Amino acid sequence: MQKRIEFIFWTLFLILGFAFHSQLLAWPKALFRTVGIVLLFAVVAYANIKFLIPNFLNRKGYIWYILNILAILFIVPYLFSHTNFLFSFDFRIEFHSVHQQESELLISRTPEQFKFVFMFLVTAFIIALSIAYRVTLDYIEKQQQKLEMEKLKLQAELSLLRTQMNPHFFLNAINGLYALSRLSPQKTGEYITKLGEMLRYLTYECSKNNVLLSQEIDYIKNFIYFQKTRDETVSVTWEEEIENAQFKIEPMILMPFVENAFKHSYCESGETAAVVKIKIKQEKSSFRFLCENTVPDHPAESVRRQSGGLGIKNVEERLRVVCRNNFTLKYGQTNRTFKVELEFTHAG
Repeated sequence: MQKRIEFIFWTLFLILGFAFHSQLLAWPKALFRTVGIVLLFAVVAYANIKFLIPNFLNRKGYIWYILNILAILFIVPYLFSHTNFLFSFDFRIEFHSVHQQESELLISRTPEQFKFVFMFLVTAFIIALSIAYRVTLDYIEKQQQKLEMEKLKLQAELSLLRTQMNPHFFLNAINGLYALSRLSPQKTGEYITKLGEMLRYLTYECSKNNVLLSQEIDYIKNFIYFQKTRDETVSVTWEEEIENAQFKIEPMILMPFVENAFKHSYCESGETAAVVKIKIKQEKSSFRFLCENTVPDHPAESVRRQSGGLGIKNVEERLRVVCRNNFTLKYGQTNRTFKVELEFTHAG
């Protein structure tokens, strides 16, 4: 649609220009001159749309943007007025014949000034039109991103129902509660409290666009608590450095990494203990998350049956919309260790 609009505009511009020049010049020369003019104004328009607006105006470099625009407004008319590229001698004769004697005398004395003013107005019109066009494109793009974000949010909510609110996890948690009540009744209260906190977070907080980083961390810690209750052999190393307690992130943006770490580190034979390392660092507007887990030689059967990478891909798509590529996500396996690194800058 965008290319079609641009094609129609420049085609109409070319037709009008040729119709104008064909009244004064032979058609080959009129066509050549019109094409040259259209190309020059196309360079002006696209330089403004593709370079000046994104690099200066959108980044609040208003002074540099104004200086560049003023330079274009004076350079382009100056070239036309001193090269006779647009106005030929014949055109001045034709122009004089349809004006009053007083105007004819004024223009014949200052043809360059007339051409300069005329081309100044045309150039200003092209620049103004290109600004309006770029602003419209940016608005449409933001609306599309908003719709895309809403779509991803719905997908994330569906993902919560399928993965984060995994019935197997809560079933295991309930079974663990039963076993804990028989073996260690004194820990039952703490167990129920943490399970309630997780359910409350999923039910009320995850419906928001952003949550406090501390809330996301609390949910992860509760998840780790249940994993260690289920398997006491798992080794978990936790490090966190939080500078701003009010820092906000997307809800459940880290959980797929943590879930995968525990799921894929579990050894079916029990020969090797699972090891999970998590490090979270937040400083000013930057955030860094590191998660490592061991990969056993004999993973659980349920893990082997599942296709990997779906949770990570989902997080990557959400980050691409929210952070607009202002993030770095690296993940991969080296020997028997799988590592995920996430860094992004956020104004929250």
